[in-house]
Amino acid sequence: MSSTADRAAVYARVSTEQQIDGTSLDAQVERCQARVVAEGWRLAGTFVDAGVSGAKASRPELDRLMSMVRRKEIDAIVVTRLDRFGRSQRHLSATLGELDDHGVRLVSLAESFDSGTPAGRMMRTLLGSFAEFERESITERMAAGQRAVARAGWFPGGSAPFGWRVERADGHARLCLDDTESATLRRMIGLILDEQNSAYHAARVLNAEGLLQRNAGRWTHNGLRRTLRTANGLSGRWIYRSAAGAIEVAIPPLISIERHAALQEWLASTSVSHARRSNGPAYMLTSKLTCQCGRPMHGVSRSNRPIIYRCADNRTEAAVRCSATNLDARQTEDRVWAEVTALLTDRERIEQLANIAHEKSTLTGLAAGDSTVTLARKIARVERALGERIGELLAAGRSDVVIGHATAVLEADLSRLRAKRATADAWEKAARSSQDRATHIAQLVENAQRTLRNPTPEVRRSVVELLDLRVIVTGYDICGVCHGKGVILDLAAPVRSAWNGNGAPATCPECQRLRMIPRLHIEGVIPDALSLERRTPTAAHLGGFRLVG
Repeated sequence: MSSTADRAAVYARVSTEQQIDGTSLDAQVERCQARVVAEGWRLAGTFVDAGVSGAKASRPELDRLMSMVRRKEIDAIVVTRLDRFGRSQRHLSATLGELDDHGVRLVSLAESFDSGTPAGRMMRTLLGSFAEFERESITERMAAGQRAVARAGWFPGGSAPFGWRVERADGHARLCLDDTESATLRRMIGLILDEQNSAYHAARVLNAEGLLQRNAGRWTHNGLRRTLRTANGLSGRWIYRSAAGAIEVAIPPLISIERHAALQEWLASTSVSHARRSNGPAYMLTSKLTCQCGRPMHGVSRSNRPIIYRCADNRTEAAVRCSATNLDARQTEDRVWAEVTALLTDRERIEQLANIAHEKSTLTGLAAGDSTVTLARKIARVERALGERIGELLAAGRSDVVIGHATAVLEADLSRLRAKRATADAWEKAARSSQDRATHIAQLVENAQRTLRNPTPEVRRSVVELLDLRVIVTGYDICGVCHGKGVILDLAAPVRSAWNGNGAPATCPECQRLRMIPRLHIEGVIPDALSLERRTPTAAHLGGFRLVG
């Protein structure tokens, strides 16, 4: 019997205590290779794990086999029994799902299991259901056990919070102060509460003094704040939180209750996220702007100074600090918005981009002769042949497994033809849609002129999301207005420094004292008219675009 699987691999496994007749490696390999020959497949390799438990998800030869699967070098895997491939239902279900994603069949000789047949797919579904039930049951039992341990005053498990370590005695675990980490925490809290330092400066001091994180990593201001915020047991009452509620566990205190309250007050009053939620600026290019070094750039609000975008690695505590110039947020956002508005309101440019995208997609269309009518006839013929073959086998009293094997080729042909039919429908619809695209473009331009005329910050942000916009800084040029000085020395200039008083030189209106103007590369997709009107994300678009701002 021929098959759509040209390249088949054999997998065999035996544990040390099971090397007996019928399960020996030689017998497994011989039976599997015989099946490969009988099917007319080409042997792509033989993979043998000797003396390895099937409960292990990672096995040397299985890992090598799965690497070939991911590289699309195998079409089928043959084993003597399903438990040779895996004994853990969780691992087996996950691995079968991955094989299915890559279009690889798993054939088991003993169970007549073939994931390329209807019966095999049914068994895969059942295995997945059992595995999911097993996972949920285990999770619930573990959660109940952890809650019981916490209620008894013990540590329920996991990593100890920074500043403590886990000590085990008589089958139970408790949190005890770790000398090194607790000293780091005390120094950190002293820098904040006693010396009135910022999180930035405290992180720099800790790094300079060699008081690093648990994994020997350097402190950042965000990491420092996160450690203090999550260290809920500083004053001796550690909170274990679960879906069923919070449980207090007594642990050795590091600081007093009053000092802990003062620390929490400092965290709340200096929270950047709180300031942004209450009255902070909305950054139009959040998660859309990339520095020339490849790292994201984030919006930063500074007291009495223009808002900027700064590279994530341009921080005082960064191990390797990026030297890229900051971007003036208002000027950068206005430049990007001007480019986007100019594009979306220019019918000729949109038509050109849409036509290019349509021509490219047409080049990857179907081969000549594969029209929807031709494919419909082929599908009808295969369906008829499949029905007749199944009828013959049922009349002969064949089992579902045998029927699945006997009709595998016809089923594969039918699936392939149906997929081509769906593609043909899409291409023929696209070919008929030239006038439709012109109508869409006209509607898009009309909507853009109406929607983008006086946009609010929320509208600008939603349109940026809709365009799937990506802005990359490719370099910098010296500001042509101030010639790289950052200020205008003419004291009669209308714009003056907002933070140095009226007697200071006037701030350059183009670069806002940053001295450099960024070169921007802008990419995105042109949305359809309906999505722009509603300002909602959609998979429908007329084509992609690239701009240089």
